Amino acid sequence: VSSHPPSVNRYRISIYGRERSEWDSLAEWIVDHALYSNNNRWVIQVPRLYGMYHAKGMLPNFKAFLENLFVPLFEVSVNPESHPE
Repeated sequence: VSSHPPSVNRYRISIYGRERSEWDSLAEWIVDHALYSNNNRWVIQVPRLYGMYHAKGMLPNFKAFLENLFVPLFEVSVNPESHPE
């Protein structure tokens, strides 16, 4: 038996806020590749790309951007079965 504590991995990944389905896609990818563990910590970063998305017509306004980022998190907090992954 090792006397060393288990190491903790810190993964950094981006959520872009273009679509609400990004969280579902990320969760599916993590489950499919078995990247979940009590020793993993996730740093979720949101790149400052809203201006470019808005200019290119990918997002109509900042409200849509924020909803894409946070509504899925609120939904799964209230009802975990709404997003099974």
